[in-house]
Amino acid sequence: MPMLEGKVDAVIGVDTHRNAHTAAILDPNGGLVARLEIPSSQAGYATLLGFVAEQAPGRCCLGAGGQRLLRGGSGQLPGRPWRVGRRG
Repeated sequence: MPMLEGKVDAVIGVDTHRNAHTAAILDPNGGLVARLEIPSSQAGYATLLGFVAEQAPGRCCLGAGGQRLLRGGSGQLPGRPWRVGRRG
């Protein structure tokens, strides 16, 4: 993740499952900032958005799984640009 240093303030990863999702926020060097497990429901998605807004208020890189989760849940944070990460 050092290649993201200076480009983003946080990297957000979401491990999605049928009944629950686990989200982790990392600093640009890969250090764990915070972790959260939520139910896979509209309330859980809202909790995740609040968690991200509180723990990672700056520029974020969100992987494809997290993008799908937010599109299927309650959407993006208003006015917050997300940078989509892709695996090569």
